Amino acid sequence: MKGTGKIFSALTLVLVGAVICAGCISFDPSSPSITGHWVLDSDERISITFYPDGTFGARAPVNGLSGSYTVSGDKLLIGEGIIRTLVAGSEADMQAEDVFLAGLQNAALWKIVDNKLFLADADNQILFIFSASLIGEWVLTDDSSVSITFNGDGTVHGHAQINHYGGQYFIDGSSLSFGEGFEMTEMAGSAADMKAEDEFIAALRATAGFVFESDWLVLVDENGRHLLHFGRV
Repeated sequence: MKGTGKIFSALTLVLVGAVICAGCISFDPSSPSITGHWVLDSDERISITFYPDGTFGARAPVNGLSGSYTVSGDKLLIGEGIIRTLVAGSEADMQAEDVFLAGLQNAALWKIVDNKLFLADADNQILFIFSASLIGEWVLTDDSSVSITFNGDGTVHGHAQINHYGGQYFIDGSSLSFGEGFEMTEMAGSAADMKAEDEFIAALRATAGFVFESDWLVLVDENGRHLLHFGRV
C-alpha cells in the first residue's frame, strides 16, 4: 500500500496541480457533509456526487462510474465492484480515467476545508481535491417547498411558492446569472404566496454570484448582499 500511495501522490501532482503535504488531513467534527456534487479542481470533466443513501455516481473523462461508500468520522471506504460504462476514448483520456478509478479505490480519508473536498489514502497522501458544485437540487432554507435545481447542461428549474419555473443559468467562477424570461406555470394562490413568489423570482433575477457557507448555497447580488439561502437536497 505504501508503494501505491507514493505512486498516487506523484500522480496527484499531475491531476491536482499542487503539492500538498502528507498528514494535513485531520478530522473536524463540525466539517460539512461529504454528500453533494464535487468537481475535480484540475479537470472539470471529472466529478463525483455522493448521495445521502450511501451511493455515489461519478463522471470520468470518458465513462460514468457508480458504486457505494461509507463514512465514519474522517474514514472513507469506497465499496468494491465500482460499475464503469464501457465507452472507449483517447489513450490520454483513458489513462486519466484509470488513475481516477484507482484513486477512488485507494481512498481512505476525507476532509472538507473552505468548500474543498480532499480525498487521501491510508498513508494520508492526498489523492484528489474537489470543489463544491452548484449542480443538483437545493431547497430554500426558510421554506422547503421552494426549490431550485441546477442541471449540467446550463438549464435550471424548480418550484416557487406556487408555480414551477425553468430557464437558463450562466456561471463564470463565482459569478452567476439567470437568463431573462423564466418560463413559469400560471397557477394562482393567496395574495401572500403570490407576493412571496414575486419576491423570490425577483431575487433570482437580481443574482450576480454565489458563495458556499458550510452546507448552504447563498445567492448574492452585485454588491455581495445575501439574497437567498438554500440547502442541498
